[in-house]
Amino acid sequence: IFFFVFLFHCRAREAGTAESTLIRRLADDDDVVPRLARFLLRVTVDDLIFADDAKRYDEAIDLYQQVLKQQPDHNSSKIYLARSLYQQKNLSEAFKIFQQIDMKLLEPDAAYDYGQVAFRSNNYSAAIKAFGLVPNGHALYDLAGFYGGIASYKIGEYQQSIDLFDQAVVLPSKLVRSQKLYRNE
Repeated sequence: IFFFVFLFHCRAREAGTAESTLIRRLADDDDVVPRLARFLLRVTVDDLIFADDAKRYDEAIDLYQQVLKQQPDHNSSKIYLARSLYQQKNLSEAFKIFQQIDMKLLEPDAAYDYGQVAFRSNNYSAAIKAFGLVPNGHALYDLAGFYGGIASYKIGEYQQSIDLFDQAVVLPSKLVRSQKLYRNE
C-alpha cells in the first residue's frame, strides 16, 4: 500500500487539484492508509530524497527522524539516517543507528559507510563485517578491502589482513603507500 500511495502522491503533485484533494481525504482515513503512509503524505518522500541528494544533511536527518517517530522499525529511514549522520561526521550517533539495523538489509554503499563509521569508531570487528558485505566488482570493493585489511591488522588478524589487502587492487596513490607500509610490518 505504501508503494501505491507513493505513486499516487507523485501523480497528484504533477496534476495539482482533484488528486491532491483525494490524497488529503485518504490521509485522514485510518482504514485506507497506514500511519506511516499518512505521515509521508505530509512529509513527502520527494522532500526526503531531495534533501538527501542535495547534501542538505541537517534537513534529511530531521526528516528521517520524523519518519522514525511515526514508525520506529522503518529500516530504510534508519539506514539513510545513519548515512546522513556519517556524512555530518557524527560518528557516535551514526554507529548507534547502524547497530540497530540487520546487516543483511544493507546495500553495498551503506555497508561501506557502516564499515567506515565502525572503523573510525575503533570498532574493528564491526568494520570488518560491514566491509565484507561489499561484493566483488562493486566500485567500493577495493577500498573495503583496504580498510578491512587495516582493521584486521589492528585486531591482530594478520592473515586476514593480508588477504584483504590482496583484495585492494585499485586504490588512490596515497592509500597504496599506506598499504605497502602495513604489508611490510
